[in-house]
Amino acid sequence: MKTPSALSAVFLLGLFSATAVGQTPKPGNATDTATKTDRAIITSMTSESFQQIVQAMGFQCTRDKDNAGKEDAFFTFRAEGYKVAAFAHDPSFLQLYNAFSDVQPTLATVNEWNQNNSLSRAYVDKDGNAVLENDLFLTGGVTRDNVENFVKNFRDSVARWARFVLDRKK
Repeated sequence: MKTPSALSAVFLLGLFSATAVGQTPKPGNATDTATKTDRAIITSMTSESFQQIVQAMGFQCTRDKDNAGKEDAFFTFRAEGYKVAAFAHDPSFLQLYNAFSDVQPTLATVNEWNQNNSLSRAYVDKDGNAVLENDLFLTGGVTRDNVENFVKNFRDSVARWARFVLDRKK
């Protein structure tokens, strides 16, 4: 029976050590961890926690109430002057949404956007409005930095989307 050489043993030890160091930390709480340190792993989030993060980024957020006085499931904020709705329909993913009711792009315009812009998706809704949205899935875990970058990227996309569809307005 052959024994592993010293070189093989060193390689295996190094491989094991590299794997242990690169492991993802486990969250202490599987529920909303957005209030912990920035390096905490977030696996679920409420609309309220999402709103707190967006507000901490400097955006002024509003949340309307229905006739019974219950807060809406979403909040809104302005990104580069354009209204964005933010949702946490399900604790495992976040969604950002923008619609222009005064712009009704052609399908060719929407397809051109989607072919050249991978971080958001555009479509024409049932009323013919220009819609841009993006999702962030929390399953598997993200950090607060990921959530903030998600918001920043959508802010930038909304500004580009507005110029894009307005330049091609019928």
